[in-house]
Parts: sequence; structure tokens; C-alpha cells
Amino acid sequence: MRLTKKQLQNPASKQPSKGILLTNQNITLLTKFLNSRRQGISPQTIRFYRTCLTPFLRSYPLTSQGINVFLTNLKCGNAKHAYYRAIRAFCNWTTREGYLKLNAIKSVDAPKPSRQILPSLTMKQVDSLIEQADNLRDEVIISLLADSGMRLSELSGHAYD
Repeated sequence: MRLTKKQLQNPASKQPSKGILLTNQNITLLTKFLNSRRQGISPQTIRFYRTCLTPFLRSYPLTSQGINVFLTNLKCGNAKHAYYRAIRAFCNWTTREGYLKLNAIKSVDAPKPSRQILPSLTMKQVDSLIEQADNLRDEVIISLLADSGMRLSELSGHAYD
């Protein structure tokens, strides 16, 4: 459903409730959303919204089904959650501003990012690091980190206690 120029300019006539399919004629809605973001927001954040929202809004209706199909068709793994966050912000804004009566994102489950398990060092690699240490203190630090699983930030936070 397209919004007319009059509907975009007149807040009282924001009627569509079944979803909005963005076309060149009503790209104004995306522009209004981007302009509505709080002052001081970084240009990268605006670029993020535009990058994530444009392909969705050009090809899919702003409905729960449209959002689900779009996210399913993405081939970007964990980045699906970033697209979801941008669409969620846009849906919340369109509902709050009265462009949509029902918030389509409320019926969409957020994509679950896979948890990446980082590789650990082998004993041979740890021994090699210890051999390359310049002093006993560095050897002890390497051993402590490797044997305890302590994070470097945890070690440095406790070094001054």
C-alpha cells in the first residue's frame, strides 16, 4: 500500500494498517524516519539504518510475514540480527507516529545469533609463548592466563588491588 504525498504530510491522515511497500514515490517515509533520529546520532548509524532498511522496504511489505520472509532470505548469518534491529526501530517509529496501527515487529521473533567459540591455545603454543617472555613476571602472567582461563581484563583489574 502506497502513502500519498498528502498522507505523508498530514499526520491526521496516516491510515495504512496492512503494511507499507516502499517505492520511489513514498521513499519520503524512510527519509522522515532517518531525519527523526535524535540529534548527535553518528553518520554511521544513519548509514546503518539506510543500508538495512532500503532493501527490505523496496521489496517486502511492512508486515510480520514480510519481515520474516526478508530475514529468512538473507544470506548473512549473524548479521540478520542487525537487520532485525533496524527494522524494529523503523516499525516502532511508524507505529508511534501513526503510520501503522499495528506494530508488525511484535509478531516477529528476533534471529538468534550463533555463539562463536574462539579457539584455545595448545600446550605447545603456551610453552612457546613462555619461552619468548622477557622476564619471570611475564612468564607467570602467561601461565596464569593459560592455566586459569582468566581474562586479561580480569588480571589487569586486579593488578592494582
